[in-house]
Amino acid sequence: QPERNHLAEALVHLHQLRTRRDRSPSAYRRRISDQSREGTFTLCAEALRRAAEAARAAIRPGDPCAGLARQLPQSTHRRLMPWTCEQAAAVRAALPPRLAAVVDAGIGLGLRQSEIFGLSVDEINFLRRQVNIRRQVKLVGGRPHFAPPKGKKERDVPLASPTAEALAAHLAMFPAVAVTLPWHEPGDRRHGRMVTADLLF
Repeated sequence: QPERNHLAEALVHLHQLRTRRDRSPSAYRRRISDQSREGTFTLCAEALRRAAEAARAAIRPGDPCAGLARQLPQSTHRRLMPWTCEQAAAVRAALPPRLAAVVDAGIGLGLRQSEIFGLSVDEINFLRRQVNIRRQVKLVGGRPHFAPPKGKKERDVPLASPTAEALAAHLAMFPAVAVTLPWHEPGDRRHGRMVTADLLF
């Protein structure tokens, strides 16, 4: 109650000062004691703080994400089924001859599509029956770039005989083509440099 009286007194004096010629801060200070000024400031600060909180609450009445977890659809885990031999053969037969071996690389080596198109002839070791996966082809800003495999996980995968025969037959019919693309790997010294690789597809 005393603080409210101080505030009321201060507001009355402020109104009187506005109607008089002497509107200087010193004139206002002469009318209010030190204790009154301290109480008035404290009460005004508290009032402004509560007003700001009320304004924020009016704009953002609550957590905008509250309750959304109950409304989101539950994810469904579908069991992935590998292609049957008949399905793989049908897809292979439907592709143009130059891309038919894409099916063999995908199934026999377990590569992603981007890794298949980034596969170069120097990564295939027919003698050791091993393939080194070192790059992929990805679109950056709508343009193709060379980049490390997903997650920067370079790896060696075994090369089974049927897959080796299919890739060898592909290279006999369609020799590897030298392709030059910029390397995309932010933070790496190769980022932005032009890289050339002899690609199978």
